[in-house]
Amino acid sequence: MAAILTLPGLFEQLADAAVRVPCSQVWGGSCAEPVGSPNWSHDNHPQADQRDWAARQPGSPPELLRMLSYDPADQVRWKVAGNPAAPVETVSRLCRDPQWTVRKQAVLNPGCPEDILERASHDEAWEVRNSVARNPHSPPGCLRRLAQDSVTAVRATVAAHPQTPPDVLRVLAQRQERRLDNIYQAVAGNPACPSDLLQLLACSDNPMIRLQVARNINTPAATRIMLTRDKHPGVALAATYNPAQPGEPADSYIDLTSYQRTDTAWQERSWTDRD
Repeated sequence: MAAILTLPGLFEQLADAAVRVPCSQVWGGSCAEPVGSPNWSHDNHPQADQRDWAARQPGSPPELLRMLSYDPADQVRWKVAGNPAAPVETVSRLCRDPQWTVRKQAVLNPGCPEDILERASHDEAWEVRNSVARNPHSPPGCLRRLAQDSVTAVRATVAAHPQTPPDVLRVLAQRQERRLDNIYQAVAGNPACPSDLLQLLACSDNPMIRLQVARNINTPAATRIMLTRDKHPGVALAATYNPAQPGEPADSYIDLTSYQRTDTAWQERSWTDRD
């Protein structure tokens, strides 16, 4: 690896994977095969585990990460895609990688540009679109579009995103389908959820939705106090210990001995259910 740091300007020539640079110039040794050789198996060339290690190191030189982004091994490109040290142009290119797992990792990279996230929000793989919705820097336009996605898991991720506009959260909470309770849970737990919508969600018959309302610091005081008397102990406790709750003793709101955990609804539903 030391040879890499002593070759200024070499990797600027690697914008195209077909550039023929001898292996010995990059990795040392005597191998004359090009670094971009398709099988990467020629003499003295680092094996996949070494390339994998270099691809995930935050201290790896950007030029090395640029070269490894052309690696034929999916796991190496996947590691480069998620490396915050990877150059922006490399991350942008990996967002168009043939392998969806690589694209999924690239759109989660904190250095992924907004215009690339916008394009990735149309990706054919729902897992990639879901990762766009998970990126904390996703622009509002992406979140609005993904709020209408055909896959429930994507819409649930948008519902949980703290930058999702309140009007979009209202739309997500309007559907009255029982199978979409995971979306209601995400809306109820979102710190951007409007207080009037939290009041409505507090009346849900699903204790997991009420639990998220009880935890939300934006829940109105009157609603929090109401939830301290909820029939489910987890909801009552969450409301009692809500950080925004006035500092009164917990036993002034709830008698812990009077509750029994008998409802099967305590089993939290999966957020990865698909339509």
